[in-house]
Amino acid sequence: MSGNQTPNPKDPGSFTRKSLVVSSGHRYSYIDQSLNADAQVVLLLHGFSKPTDLKAYSKLNSCKALCEILDHENIRKKVILVGHDWGSALAFRFVQHFPEKVKCWVTICVPPARPGQRGEAPPDFEKIIKQRLPHLG
Repeated sequence: MSGNQTPNPKDPGSFTRKSLVVSSGHRYSYIDQSLNADAQVVLLLHGFSKPTDLKAYSKLNSCKALCEILDHENIRKKVILVGHDWGSALAFRFVQHFPEKVKCWVTICVPPARPGQRGEAPPDFEKIIKQRLPHLG
């Protein structure tokens, strides 16, 4: 993320749209605001393309992909991480796996989830995703 031109929020064309195919083969599209090197970096996780292989689309693989994007953009400073909706779960995992990359994190519109109980088996996320996928926008 380089340059000094501030994008105009009223003009979507003023933002630089980019995409990157990461090592897993998934393509991630993102917007680079091209701010100066001293600007804070905000990484907004809102959801991504529809996966064809749910096992390859794990939270850990997605977190690794985010690291690849940060590396590709030569971002070495800690980011402000914002997770929206299902991106909130990914943000939580990113903080767990890569805390050294996060300055602070925010979650918005976190999907409801029943709290885990001691002795319970972990939730079957693949089943949950398949059940809820038709209802996600």
